[in-house]
Amino acid sequence: MNRSPYTSLSAPTHRHGASAVAVAILLFCVMLAAVGGAWAQRSLAAMDSYERLRDAMTEAPASGEERAALEAGATEAESNRDDTDDSDGTADPLMTRAIDWDDLRAINPDIIAWIYVPGTPIDYPVVQAPASDPDRYLHTTFDGRVAYPNNEGTIHLDAQNAADGLNAASPVLYGHEQLNGSMFSAWRDNYDPEHLASCNQVYLYTPTTTFHVELFAANIVDATKERLYSDLTVEELQPWLDEKLAESEAVLAHPQNIKQLWTFVTCSYTTWRDQRTLSYGITVDRAPACS
Repeated sequence: MNRSPYTSLSAPTHRHGASAVAVAILLFCVMLAAVGGAWAQRSLAAMDSYERLRDAMTEAPASGEERAALEAGATEAESNRDDTDDSDGTADPLMTRAIDWDDLRAINPDIIAWIYVPGTPIDYPVVQAPASDPDRYLHTTFDGRVAYPNNEGTIHLDAQNAADGLNAASPVLYGHEQLNGSMFSAWRDNYDPEHLASCNQVYLYTPTTTFHVELFAANIVDATKERLYSDLTVEELQPWLDEKLAESEAVLAHPQNIKQLWTFVTCSYTTWRDQRTLSYGITVDRAPACS
């Protein structure tokens, strides 16, 4: 007689069998709670680690009135910027930030930058993924702890960009989408034009240069089919961008004659199991780093 694989669960015929099932379910729940507790503990530990790192290594405006004032100043500077003029125009207060690079290097010599996005939790160190181990920072936090299965990891630049770093023609940066809202979670929904417009100003601080990047488009892709190119030449950028914009759900602008194209990658999981949100940006300002 053919029996349903669920027969023993849905219609137990023996009390001992029922007891065994109940015990199995109880043990499963206990194990699930333990795993969930461990995940939560690691998640909180990773968040706390990055918060302490931020407080100790950077002189960022504190949350509250001072921070709001600086971000308002940056917004005013952006509104006064002439896109056809290469001059700085109104000074952007967020272009200046003191960061203790020596102490950061002492913790992790792979540090190359610090990323900040006003109005979001994105305020983290950026590391260079080594060519010999390109996936290292998917599960490794900045201080070297392996965070799996928490997946906090570290925001990192693609290994193929190692030679030119953030000066590459097509730098690609990766950051996880987390349930706790950390890392690149704020960019998960950038395929919505209104959402993209609310968080599209990006500041990347390095020991020598500060970049102000403006996101202008985003689209969702199936990571099992999409290929990212972090080694494009300047001549290849515009045709590649034109192709990507034709596929993008959110397009705020269509830049021409670009010399550099930034791509920021995070997970989103709304359509495909391996879905990613890709956000595209161009440099709108750059200046020597704060000494």
